[in-house]
Amino acid sequence: MEDRQVIDRATGMLMEQRATDPDDAHCVLLTASRAQGRPMAEVARQILERRPDPVK
Repeated sequence: MEDRQVIDRATGMLMEQRATDPDDAHCVLLTASRAQGRPMAEVARQILERRPDPVK
């Protein structure tokens, strides 16, 4: 999956979980990326991998 798509999906997930707007969710990703010294797409992938399985 392309980096932009991963970031967009993780942003949407954060918006839903935190009941926030796109700018705030994107800021959460950016802040985590900077704090961890990792690319934003990598942080976004980690968030998506931790998503609970909707079937369970």
